[in-house]
Amino acid sequence: MNINRRHSHPVKHGEIHNNLNDFNGALKDMDSLISINPSVAKAYNIRGLAYDGSGDKVRALLDFNKAILLDPDFAEAITIEAF
Repeated sequence: MNINRRHSHPVKHGEIHNNLNDFNGALKDMDSLISINPSVAKAYNIRGLAYDGSGDKVRALLDFNKAILLDPDFAEAITIEAF
């Protein structure tokens, strides 16, 4: 997976926000991370989940697709996109 230690902390925060249904918090964290390093596939996946949770299916699908483009073996994004 395309992630390193430096980016694991913001990614974890985004996951926590999503788990708490704080989709705006997840979006904010992932937008920040993506602006710093747009090659973190998991950030797009988490942001896609936040978009999906907030009802924006189009943006969610775009982010899931981007995660797969960045990391074609990213099973989580592939599975989500299939549904």
